[in-house]
Amino acid sequence: MKSFRELGVSSAVADALSARSIESPFAIQSLVIPDALVGRDLLAKSPTGSGKTLAFAVPIVERLDRAGARPSALILVPTRELANQVALEFADIGAKRGLKVAAVYGGTPVGAQAKRARDAHILVATPGRLEDLAQRRLVRLDGIGVLVLDEADRMLDMGFKPQVDAIVRRLPAKRQTMFFSATLDGEVGELARKYTLNPSRYEAELPAHPPRHLKVPTRNHPRGLAGRVVSGMVAERWGAKQTLIAMLSLQAPAILLYLFAGSAASFYAVAAPVPAAA
Repeated sequence: MKSFRELGVSSAVADALSARSIESPFAIQSLVIPDALVGRDLLAKSPTGSGKTLAFAVPIVERLDRAGARPSALILVPTRELANQVALEFADIGAKRGLKVAAVYGGTPVGAQAKRARDAHILVATPGRLEDLAQRRLVRLDGIGVLVLDEADRMLDMGFKPQVDAIVRRLPAKRQTMFFSATLDGEVGELARKYTLNPSRYEAELPAHPPRHLKVPTRNHPRGLAGRVVSGMVAERWGAKQTLIAMLSLQAPAILLYLFAGSAASFYAVAAPVPAAA
């Protein structure tokens, strides 16, 4: 299997991944990243736990210009939990390229979210809240050059198709669109064909052998955000059936240690002090 660098990922981003003990790409990442880096539309049938978030996050970070429009990339997700999780995945690799990321979703004050959205290069959003902001003219979407629909099947199941359609109509016709879903059949497939142009299509399953160590960055993130996201990051990379016991600290990042016994796996998060970044 090729390394991230061999797939075309820059040293800065590859080093940021390595700092989290992510050394080798998962199958979906190896398939998607080369086409995504050159701006092709794509459809990816990939379950939660397959590593799909980094499959689109890495190419987006590589392709965006920090002097470009804000926002330049839009990732639509079905839930606030997934919005936070995806935003955190972007945070450290985006920082290596001077890119800002923001998450917007319902249940929080509109004004503060709107300001963060306007300042961000990468916007992660639930459809209902984003369409609300757009209708109020609190955020502009005419600079979006990359659109990702993550867990598109869940968005349709939750009734977000009208909002998704309205948002897509606000975007430039000339853009890259990446479509990730657990299924590409039926209504999901119709939506994918509608939103993409000559897309590459890929399928990948869950990785057979999860890595034994992962460093999860929590420094400089609010306690609540870190606490909500850690379990989501584990579920995204290794599935939701394992058990996570997390002890988080504002002063120290969490390091996940994996102990595998037979078919069961337990996850422990322990606080390990490290020197503050320079």
